Amino acid sequence: MKDNTHRVQFGVFEAKLTSSSLISLRRRINKVLNPKEDSVISYSHCENCKDRVIRDGSSYSAFEDEDWYYI
Repeated sequence: MKDNTHRVQFGVFEAKLTSSSLISLRRRINKVLNPKEDSVISYSHCENCKDRVIRDGSSYSAFEDEDWYYI
């Protein structure tokens, strides 16, 4: 996941992804996912949602990009 995501904290990533990139990433994740022990939740956010995000401190933010998802 390191090639197209940004780690926010352990196990939490932000990414700017197109719909096709998200599908590709999910396929790669599902190849190594153990469904009995692991889970991955993806959140898609609309333009209005990104304006309601509260972020303290200075860090990279995928929110500045047009299309983004939490992974």
